[in-house]
Amino acid sequence: MGNRSSEEFAMRKAITTWGRERFNDARIVHELVVSSARRLDMAFIGPDYLVGVEIKSSKDTLDRLDDQMQCFSTCVPLTILAVAPKWERSVGQWVNVENFVVDPSGDIPVRGHSHFRYDRAMTVPLLSHLWARELRDVANRLRISTPRRATMRQNIADIARHATGNEILREVCRELRARDAFPKA
Repeated sequence: MGNRSSEEFAMRKAITTWGRERFNDARIVHELVVSSARRLDMAFIGPDYLVGVEIKSSKDTLDRLDDQMQCFSTCVPLTILAVAPKWERSVGQWVNVENFVVDPSGDIPVRGHSHFRYDRAMTVPLLSHLWARELRDVANRLRISTPRRATMRQNIADIARHATGNEILREVCRELRARDAFPKA
């Protein structure tokens, strides 16, 4: 988590406290890679849900924000944009994105609300969050036959063709929750 300001750490703490109440069965991870060039600051991964959190402290800039939200909103069922009070009036609205204001002082830790809106178009891109071994494990558990030397792209296509949206969501969450590669929250 490299060059993070003390304000961002305070915002992460407030979001973690809020998230533990709202998503009490979630694994909380930091720095979830969602595409080759993008990563979410935090994620709440439950048995059958995935909520990403992008944090913008007052020390951040909003230069890449639109691109980030466009990316996250297409491959994460719900993204929460958590901004410092400085940015409250500077951010727009995106599909599948909830805007929250996080006061790092702790006076008003998190203002906003979230709700889930899942659809089939959202669940298939979730498979791209998995590693090759994880995709093979998902296919095996769902009894989906895939070629032994299948590429990740082939495995994703096979799973997408044969699994329901709920199965995909549940299996992706299962694999992400089991990963040892995340920093401890």
